[in-house]
Amino acid sequence: MSDAHDVGQLIRINCQHCNIKRHYRPADLLRLVGNLACDNAMKGMRCEKCRKADYLVAFAWNPTARELVGLSIRRLADIRMVRKVVWDDEPPR
Repeated sequence: MSDAHDVGQLIRINCQHCNIKRHYRPADLLRLVGNLACDNAMKGMRCEKCRKADYLVAFAWNPTARELVGLSIRRLADIRMVRKVVWDDEPPR
């Protein structure tokens, strides 16, 4: 991811199930997942539309000026921690 950021590429994430495409700046994804390869960064992520995780494909992409016109690039606004209760096999009584 840091290499993609250094050369000015974008990260394109495709869901092959519902055929949706999202574009991100590598610096935003670096804050979320760290300096991982694009394929490894998708572990633990889900598609926002179909909620499936197995069909996400990510790659670094260097768009042309023509492709940048009208392209929606999603930006990271905030990172929030969510507290979630996780039970053992047998919940306490």
